[in-house]
Amino acid sequence: MAIKRTIRGIRDKIPAGYILGRLGSGRGQGPVQLIKADFNNGRVSGGGGGSGVTSIAIEIFAGGLMRPNEVVGQIIAPVEFTLPTNLPDSYAKAVVASTGAIVLSIRKATAVGGTGSVIGTITFTGSATGVISFLSDVAFAIGDRLLVTCPSPANATLSGTTILLMGNL
Repeated sequence: MAIKRTIRGIRDKIPAGYILGRLGSGRGQGPVQLIKADFNNGRVSGGGGGSGVTSIAIEIFAGGLMRPNEVVGQIIAPVEFTLPTNLPDSYAKAVVASTGAIVLSIRKATAVGGTGSVIGTITFTGSATGVISFLSDVAFAIGDRLLVTCPSPANATLSGTTILLMGNL
């Protein structure tokens, strides 16, 4: 089952035991689609005769205005993956643009609780499109948490924010 690139709003429709991924031989190859995952063993298996899963799509959506120091969204890694340098094919867009600048933090946490370490940023500067800065590859193990946090003070207008991060399996 192929899924179009725009995945906002479908996270609640993903069946248990599946993740969003991309089949193909290289970065950016093939459509984003539902992939069967064996979460007990940390494995994913491609279907349809492809060469296997090559990437994972991670979506975070913040529907309203963000609060100061808020954890805007987070995921717990169901499989091992790496977020690559510069996060190619990743996007951050909002329904309502920011007034002035706001810098969201992309963080990695390995322990329960806390917000972990900053590994990248997403900057909105009077725009509805965020600029992602990610300076090196960051590996995630099963159970690690990926978080996006809002600074203090928060922006008075930025809202309806969707963040799509593409990682490599």
